[in-house]
Amino acid sequence: FFFGFLHRVWLSIWCLSGGSMSTAKGPKEQLIALHDVKMCIRGLATNDGFQYDLQNPTVQRAIDHWSNKRRLNANKAAIFGNSDKVSSVLNHFMKVQALCRE
Repeated sequence: FFFGFLHRVWLSIWCLSGGSMSTAKGPKEQLIALHDVKMCIRGLATNDGFQYDLQNPTVQRAIDHWSNKRRLNANKAAIFGNSDKVSSVLNHFMKVQALCRE
């Protein structure tokens, strides 16, 4: 479940980053950047707190909304801003996103 989900999120992040490792100059830098993304995702896979938060239904709805799997209207999506678990998970994903943009 987790890796299929992460793959979907990674593809969303990759698309948001322009679909390429745009600032990496050459193949070697791109491989290094890809390795950094891989290590970050591995870290998330072994992070017990992150894994626990992923099981939360509110977090799952926020991720579905954020990844465009199931968009919610603005009123329903507003509840995500009040959730520490959602904020924590999305902060982790933003780190992956930042690595994808490097």
